[in-house]
Amino acid sequence: MDSRLLILFAYLIFVGCAGVPAEQVIDPAAAIASASNNPDGASVRVRFRVARLGDGKGIEAGRIFLDSDIDYRSPKSLNVVLVGAAAVAAGGNVETARDKYLSKIVEVVGTVKRVTIGTVSRGGIMGQYYYQTQLEVSAPSKIQVISSSDGNKIVKPSAPEFGVEDTPWGMLQVIDRLPATRQVAPQYPPIAKKEGVTGSTVNWVLVDESGTVKDVKTKVSSGDRRLDEAAIYCLKRWKYSPFGRSGPFVLIQNIAFSLSEP
Repeated sequence: MDSRLLILFAYLIFVGCAGVPAEQVIDPAAAIASASNNPDGASVRVRFRVARLGDGKGIEAGRIFLDSDIDYRSPKSLNVVLVGAAAVAAGGNVETARDKYLSKIVEVVGTVKRVTIGTVSRGGIMGQYYYQTQLEVSAPSKIQVISSSDGNKIVKPSAPEFGVEDTPWGMLQVIDRLPATRQVAPQYPPIAKKEGVTGSTVNWVLVDESGTVKDVKTKVSSGDRRLDEAAIYCLKRWKYSPFGRSGPFVLIQNIAFSLSEP
């Protein structure tokens, strides 16, 4: 990629009052819309065909860029940035990564953000800027090749990852995702909506072996108690697929409220 000075501005995801579950797969257009409308970014699962690869220069050296559009500067392009272990696993350079990813369909899990790019010339900022939507990936497990350039399936998405963490209910297994068999959209609190209040909550969801939700607690507040309570109320009515391990266990689930949706 051309040399660029990154000035990061995060935007909080408000994907609509129904929220987007972590296991729901979206396309680049949906990810870009989420990032452009909201201030802090949020976890998404996105699938697309890699149209272009690039490597970082200068302060971005060591990064590998996977772009959904042949023109990485296009506002329609989602730019996945492989860093650290993910870049090493891709081969450590764009030539090796090209063989692995170019023209293939990938599924990526991470935080999508809108980023301001300042054009640089001879080490100085030229005063010209444009926006990119980026999704930075540091863990190799967060990106999977789903199919080859001819559409033949190669691998299935990885199984949910889990570990033991300290939760509101004690030390329990925490998994990163689980398919929901029943989803209930949160009801936007009428007064909060009238006041123009928006926000996104991150929630602990306690689930038993059968996928039944037993309890929900706020992990990261939206900043408004009414939105937090609405998210908890709706998540208590969700149902998940059985995990296939002895429970209970805990999911991390995002719920967003946005005025951009009716």
